[in-house]
Amino acid sequence: MDEEVVRILEKFSVFLEIANPINYSFRLIGWTIINGLAWLVDALANITDTILGLKSFFNHSDINDFIHMLLPLSAIIMGFSLLYTGYRLIFQKKIDREAIAINIFLLMFLFALLSEGMDKANKFTDEAADALNITGDSSMSHQIIKDNLN
Repeated sequence: MDEEVVRILEKFSVFLEIANPINYSFRLIGWTIINGLAWLVDALANITDTILGLKSFFNHSDINDFIHMLLPLSAIIMGFSLLYTGYRLIFQKKIDREAIAINIFLLMFLFALLSEGMDKANKFTDEAADALNITGDSSMSHQIIKDNLN
């Protein structure tokens, strides 16, 4: 019986040490740091949830109706802008034609990639939010602490 007790005590000697004020203070400081980091993680998770919730703003029907109402106006303004640029190219001698060409190229590049890039970013944020979804009543920080204390 004594040999079995000694064997169990030796096996768990790392966990069964005599407490002293120095070890206790280090544990208290460590636990305080862990709780502070947990609070920070929860605050950042709430901010992230709020930001991801803003995506639904553009899915609202009134916002979509407003955007579709402004599309013809933006096409008219872009037409006048191209008309004015053509006027300046034809009738004004001192104009930087190279800068206009570069700006038009950058504008087309931006329009071509903006829609596709925003769709990919939208899908990425949806997948990231689903991957980080914590089930139950616990928060993300409590789940991390629980997973790492085992």
